[in-house]
Amino acid sequence: MKRSLRHLPDLTTTLLYAAALAPAAAMLLVVSPFQV
Repeated sequence: MKRSLRHLPDLTTTLLYAAALAPAAAMLLVVSPFQV
């Protein structure tokens, strides 16, 4: 039980990183064609 609880913070942090990086990656994908 403790092992499963220990993985929860890692999952939340990865979700936070994904939520933070997704808009940046989307902007890069949208902006890169116009800069060429």
